[in-house]
Amino acid sequence: MHVSRNDNIDLHDPRNSRAHVPKTTKKAKIVAKWIRKNENICHVAQIAMKANSSNFWYLDSGCSRHMTGNKSFFETLVMEEGGNVTFGDGSKRNVVGKGTISVPGLPSLSNALFVDGLKANLISISHLSDEGYSVLFSKDYCSILKPDGQTLLKDMRSSDNCYCLEASIVSNHVSMDEEIELWHERLGHMKFRDLRTLGKFNCVRGLPKLGKKANGVCGPCQQGKQTKSMHKKGKYLTTKEPLELLHMDLMGPMQTESLGGKRYIFVCVDDFSRFIWTYFLREKSETFDKFKMLCTKLQNEMNSNIRSIKRIRSDHRREFENATFETFCNGLGISYEFSAPRTPQQNGVVERKNRVLQEMARVMLLSNNVPRNLWAEAINTACEKNTRCV
Repeated sequence: MHVSRNDNIDLHDPRNSRAHVPKTTKKAKIVAKWIRKNENICHVAQIAMKANSSNFWYLDSGCSRHMTGNKSFFETLVMEEGGNVTFGDGSKRNVVGKGTISVPGLPSLSNALFVDGLKANLISISHLSDEGYSVLFSKDYCSILKPDGQTLLKDMRSSDNCYCLEASIVSNHVSMDEEIELWHERLGHMKFRDLRTLGKFNCVRGLPKLGKKANGVCGPCQQGKQTKSMHKKGKYLTTKEPLELLHMDLMGPMQTESLGGKRYIFVCVDDFSRFIWTYFLREKSETFDKFKMLCTKLQNEMNSNIRSIKRIRSDHRREFENATFETFCNGLGISYEFSAPRTPQQNGVVERKNRVLQEMARVMLLSNNVPRNLWAEAINTACEKNTRCV
């Protein structure tokens, strides 16, 4: 016996014979319903009709096509009647054009609709997926991934709990190089390396991700950021014996006169042994007399037939660069070297010793709480300790 499927019929009940089996009901009547395939739908009614910012693009999963009401975003636009768009509140707007949107900070949006009166800019997630992109949502961010899995865009969640991207309106399609230069100027001529970092971590809205080729220096940066070349520190001594080269410099005037009424310090340093000689002066004009005294002292202490001063080096102070000094050096066969103007690095040996002596003397005066006019005695002590210990 064939029985139609009915969970309410008990097959063991004798009443359920062929005569008692109820007849099956007739098939339900299928009613055809026509659906307009070309009708575009947008379910975000409030945002679409009341958005104020023209630079924000909202990611909409309920939008069937990319659409905007701003004509400036289109790179190519064909003005044509394309039906209407139905929003979530039932209202409709006319489609007056279709084209491709190419805006810095956004992927290329093809077949986008130009909707009359639409105040918001909407990106269709389904349309992005059809073009090979992937869209990932998190609590605070939304990311658009390229077909190869690399992140194309990443932006924050807005205050109205919508995921949106910010773009800049550009009337003409500009090249990447021009765009990089534009952002370089906008951010105060920031280094291109820092621009790439900002774009990589989406620290600035609208800033595109810059490739490794984004590098270079603009004209104003070359003029405004140029610095002197670094003076490399010498690793080896250039002299082979004492007195082959003496470095000379003059410190002062000091703010406080010493007990002996001195205000200047004449410092000489031997390049080979780093031995230091210091002389205290009342006036800068006494420099030449102190140098003659040093030469006489060295001739008496050492065998003049074996060793003598061969070269001296100083800056262009008038105390060193004058006819008297030159005549005296020529008479003794001493070569004279000058460092370049405003370049103390070329006379760095004695410049460094000046700093060491001043720091040691200052610390000794402060630690022992002695008057400042004892600075000459402190310098003399620092010179002796540095010469013997270093």
